[in-house]
Amino acid sequence: MDPDERHILVVEDNQANAALLAAYLGRAGYRVETADSGEAALAHLAESSIDLLIVDGRMPGMDGYQLLRTIRDGAATPPVIMLTAFDDAGDRERAVNLGVDDFLTKPVSKLLLLQRVEALLEVAALPGGLERTLAYCAALERRTH
Repeated sequence: MDPDERHILVVEDNQANAALLAAYLGRAGYRVETADSGEAALAHLAESSIDLLIVDGRMPGMDGYQLLRTIRDGAATPPVIMLTAFDDAGDRERAVNLGVDDFLTKPVSKLLLLQRVEALLEVAALPGGLERTLAYCAALERRTH
């Protein structure tokens, strides 16, 4: 599937960060929407078909972790990349336990972000768990060598 057919939702309370991520992804050909809170993200998810979520971990109100808990309790959800300024092992463990597919620390390079997005979208149709994780690792390996 072409990038412009893929719909990405960036959930980020910092407008400058959201605009930068949207620019990176938009220039790569993806259709991008932004939400400035977990609550706004839930509204987007109810109204649109989203292929990938990029979620800030710590936001006022419903943070990224609460958002993930809410959406993972519902129907099938798109792959999720957690993006946070805090590189804490506890945050990573918490994110993984909530079903995050990848975890990146801000500031993230454009190249790294696009590699992770492309790899996750490539394997998104696979069921979660070990099969998807192994396919994701293989897709990343192809993009970095």
